Amino acid sequence: MEPSNILILQALTGSGKTAYAAAAAHEHSVIALSHTKVLQRENYGITYGFDYLFGRGNYRCALDESHSARRCYHKQRPSRCPMFAACRYYIQRGLCQNSHKTALNYAYWMTAKWPREKAASALTVMDEAHLLSDLVIEHSSVTVTDKQRRQFNLPDFPLITSRGQSMGMQANPVDSARKWLARARVALTGKMLEMESKINLSPTFRKKYDATENLWFSIVGAQKSLTASPNNWFIRSGPRARELQYGRRAPGFVCKPLTARHHFPRMFLMGGPALLMSATIGNFETFAQELGIEGARTLRVPSVWTPEMRPVYYDEGAPSIGNKTSRAGYEKQADIIAKMLRSVPSHWTGVIHVTSKKRAQNLGSMLAMRGLADRIWTPSRGAGTEQQMDEWEKAKQIGKGRLAIAWSWWVGMDLLDEKINIVAKTPYPFLGSEYGRERMLHNGKMYLQRTAWRLQQGCGRTRRGRPQDYDIDGKRAGLVAVVDQNWKRVRNYMDDDFLQSMTAW
Repeated sequence: MEPSNILILQALTGSGKTAYAAAAAHEHSVIALSHTKVLQRENYGITYGFDYLFGRGNYRCALDESHSARRCYHKQRPSRCPMFAACRYYIQRGLCQNSHKTALNYAYWMTAKWPREKAASALTVMDEAHLLSDLVIEHSSVTVTDKQRRQFNLPDFPLITSRGQSMGMQANPVDSARKWLARARVALTGKMLEMESKINLSPTFRKKYDATENLWFSIVGAQKSLTASPNNWFIRSGPRARELQYGRRAPGFVCKPLTARHHFPRMFLMGGPALLMSATIGNFETFAQELGIEGARTLRVPSVWTPEMRPVYYDEGAPSIGNKTSRAGYEKQADIIAKMLRSVPSHWTGVIHVTSKKRAQNLGSMLAMRGLADRIWTPSRGAGTEQQMDEWEKAKQIGKGRLAIAWSWWVGMDLLDEKINIVAKTPYPFLGSEYGRERMLHNGKMYLQRTAWRLQQGCGRTRRGRPQDYDIDGKRAGLVAVVDQNWKRVRNYMDDDFLQSMTAW
């Protein structure tokens, strides 16, 4: 692919990135990719008239309304189904295959063949492009537990470590892993063929088939990536391959790439032009290197809101929050946060971002001792983000000025009613696993870039491009702040617009 056919675009939230994809459809056939089905349907489908398609499992089966089309009994030869003409999935797929404007999600793109064939002569728009590295790595990775090995009658785990060489007779970790994956794939394929004749016996049996199919897809994805590029892999296999909590180990097979650079071009650059866009690209060079892109054009779209309208406050006296932070340091941080909260109306609601459940509880206790007990709220342990948001909406009805201290609200949500948004911990990627440490050592710049992305994403939860989200005519619309001095360690990886908004408290 010609490098000039690739454009990397950074434009802040509310600047109309989706409109760029729609405008391009006047001259090109466009396939727009986004991370969630909500963005597919609302941003592209409803707002700009794109035809959109979800995965098969999101449609009811026309032959049997009691289950989804994922359990299609005629998946290999769908035209043989007596209800094929009425199948919602295939009707929508046909529409999108022939559409000039198609919106898909990344999960569908990575498992279906026809979109990549169509992309050879279409413009591929990759929204939320800062997620691409993790998406590629996830799709190319596989972890198999000993329970799965026994359940699906897979071969015994070989003894492999990619730190040096395989243990035993085999010398090359990649070759050893590739051979095991090939044998496991054959075993799973046989298992699936055996199960297909019994697929409609019961819902429980269908769940077993789904689990088998999911593992098969993971093994095939890792096998293809390992074959395409044997460079820079994290491979562990044997009786102590998997890391559990509290330093415990378990048998298993773990195979993950340390970088997306060897795999992204093969998965996403199909020959047609490509537009990668995000509100948080940060350092263009680091971003392009991680994805194996050379010579791409780059463009930053300046924010329509001046830095004075979107201040992100920081306190020069704030401590650096980390594993070695003293009790006094945490107390000082709580003092600063409490002072900031008292400077704005007490009925304002908002979120304080931390990186763990434990830290949420500790910070909540400290703020409670500073007279904020009636405002502090923390999500339920073990609850998913969607459930947490439902609980939060109920909590806001109980009293005014509620403050959620959350560890998983950094991305993927619009806090439209909230006016307070405080980052209490710079969100460095997790280094408590061997893989996390090896990935960081392999590319330290990308480690810092991922930190900068997440921090900026967290700060943007309450500023969604609406005029009421910004300070206009000297009237404060909200409070956004970072109360951890570690943000300065990643300033070289932050967007210029974001850095211009950083304002001393």
